[in-house]
Amino acid sequence: MTWNHRVLYHAPTDKNPDEWFAIHEVYYDENGKPTMCTKEPVEPFGESLDELKEDMQWFLAALDKPVLNFEDF
Repeated sequence: MTWNHRVLYHAPTDKNPDEWFAIHEVYYDENGKPTMCTKEPVEPFGESLDELKEDMQWFLAALDKPVLNFEDF
């Protein structure tokens, strides 16, 4: 199973009337279909400045991919 960071669209709900976007980890099946995502958005992290920079590059790359709908998971 592979994964990457993706932007997910969160539609308005009864609990939160706002729509919003966030970056989540998305997991794919063997055919490349997105099948799971993290329940909560993720934050950039690194145990060193270089690791944090690398993580930020993955977040920026997510902005160039099509937006997925959180409710599809």
